[in-house]
Amino acid sequence: MKWDNTFPDVPGEFHERVSATLKVLETQEKHINIKKERVKTMKLRKPILIAAVLALTLALSVTAYALVSLLTPAEVAKEMEQDKLADAFENDGTDIDETIISNDDENYIGYSITLHGLVSGENLNEYRDYADIKSDETYIMVSLAHEDGSPIIYGPQPDGSLKHFFFAVLFEGYRPWMFSSWHFGSGGAGFEKDGIYYNMYQVDENIEIFANRKVYLAIWDSELIMCPVTERSKATGPNSDVFKINTDGTIEFADEFEKAHAMFVLPLDPAKANPEKVQQLLEELDALDAAID
Repeated sequence: MKWDNTFPDVPGEFHERVSATLKVLETQEKHINIKKERVKTMKLRKPILIAAVLALTLALSVTAYALVSLLTPAEVAKEMEQDKLADAFENDGTDIDETIISNDDENYIGYSITLHGLVSGENLNEYRDYADIKSDETYIMVSLAHEDGSPIIYGPQPDGSLKHFFFAVLFEGYRPWMFSSWHFGSGGAGFEKDGIYYNMYQVDENIEIFANRKVYLAIWDSELIMCPVTERSKATGPNSDVFKINTDGTIEFADEFEKAHAMFVLPLDPAKANPEKVQQLLEELDALDAAID
């Protein structure tokens, strides 16, 4: 705004005061505009800062699991006071260390499921009486952890529910609900340490005899149903609600299965395959119809 020549008869002193006031107002207006710009800038920067913090938090949580020093199969065996099995893992075992990340779509929980290694051989368990059972067997070591690094609680939960993962060895070309490690004998034992759950899965057969085809280790979260052993495979085991078999014999989890799960292909030596023993085992279990051929 220009005051000059608008009111020419106004006294000079008044003219000077008004001009000075206008300059002050003009300066204040500039400061106000600058302040507004700073407020706008702060409003823009705050979401960016929040997003950065969230991204960093997520990155730290995702890597928390990786920062934990996981036990080896031999160390897990020693924790379970299985020195003979620990020696077998150290000297003859196969190290794998393959991890699959899987989410429980119902509860939005991420799991890191790691296959650490396996070993097969005779008389590996020093606490078992092999007088009446087969001595040639396989042990597989797996760990389970929450992807965000929070401690895993295996078994009874604070809300009264039961967290339980099932394990099964499956064989390419055979329907899982008719022939799997559940059918010729298997079991497992485990413990929690530093927020990680370690499981040693034992199979009452040397699975190397199947090495001329794909052999899978399947792990899945499922409700534990208490029922007679003869009905357990149908109720909670590798049934058709959990798995599907393709026309080429490969096995996958069913498309509708939404709980946490992982499927590993076990690295076996094809030279150790023994089709004659496989055939004998199928006949003993009356499972010849399990083959899709």
